[in-house]
Amino acid sequence: MADDEITSIPEQSHMRGLAATVTLIFDLAETAGLPDPCSMTVYGIIEGRVHDYVTLQFPAVDASRTALVEWVLCFGGVLSSEIKQRETGPQLWVSAEFTFEDLVTVHAFAHIPLPETEAITSTEQASEPDELWL
Repeated sequence: MADDEITSIPEQSHMRGLAATVTLIFDLAETAGLPDPCSMTVYGIIEGRVHDYVTLQFPAVDASRTALVEWVLCFGGVLSSEIKQRETGPQLWVSAEFTFEDLVTVHAFAHIPLPETEAITSTEQASEPDELWL
């Protein structure tokens, strides 16, 4: 029991630092007028391993394409997209990833339903996922 308490103190300290970093990212995003994600998950220390990873999910609407571009333009990183056929129909999977101050990796994404005609046209034009490095 005493060993558990000793190992949890560094984990708690680490998580406070991670929380402060994530708060700073959102403060900067708010200052820049960036759209808010609809969901966020923070991965810190899981089973003794440090992850320092954040996922941001944006709504399944067309405006999320622009939102993800704005986040990448603000923080740098890689923006990619590809069309996937799901049970509910075709979806545009857009994702962005960047590392903030070498402290935390952020993965932002949206899965946007597409009309059948747009999916067919886009699939015929691109065989590989599109990527944009900024």
